[in-house]
Amino acid sequence: MRISESIGPLGELLAVWTAPADRAVKLPEVRASRPVRVTVHVPEMAVAARIPDFRLAHPRVQPLPDGRVLMVDARCTWRSEGPDRNAIVYDSDGEAVAEQTFGDGIDYVQTTRNGEIWVGYFDEGTEWPVVRIHDGGVTGWRNEIRSATALAVRGSRLAFYGGYPVYRDRLVAGVLDDDRFRVTGEYRLVLPDGQEMPREARVFGRGADLHVVTRDDWYRLGLEDLPG
Repeated sequence: MRISESIGPLGELLAVWTAPADRAVKLPEVRASRPVRVTVHVPEMAVAARIPDFRLAHPRVQPLPDGRVLMVDARCTWRSEGPDRNAIVYDSDGEAVAEQTFGDGIDYVQTTRNGEIWVGYFDEGTEWPVVRIHDGGVTGWRNEIRSATALAVRGSRLAFYGGYPVYRDRLVAGVLDDDRFRVTGEYRLVLPDGQEMPREARVFGRGADLHVVTRDDWYRLGLEDLPG
């Protein structure tokens, strides 16, 4: 049973699998150990590794250099001995080699090719600016699109996908002007056969691409596929 999936920096799909009976371990207070299997697809399965002692209840998975993987739990609980170490690095043999606390309310985790880690948290703020961080500098643009679950970007072109339930299949394309994001098109994203997006589908933004992962399939939509 697949319990988590994500897209790596090279556009590869990573998935975490466990036995159906083990999926019931969800509460952060009950960190019972169970084995999981991590697979990497490009799109065919290229790598598979087994982690025999896995204790995270709501894992996000990302690749790291040298065949390692990063697992991050969305939740973090303060206990008498201190906060949970909810970020764990495993080597290619499935052994934990590093642990750290990333905090509570984690929604997104992405790594870069050289092993940098970016973490995004639940939407508990009140604004939705577009922000670019590059070489230590921060640039921002005003944005009227409220809520999104994935972002694709190439240069000044952007596409936002999803958001709150009423916007779950919304796709908004636009460009970055001097100080704001200007919408150039708004669409409804559907599957290739015209069927609506399954509610269990996960959509990830990586570079100029949006990746759609359903129960059985994996699709890619690039900014070049949208009207100019």
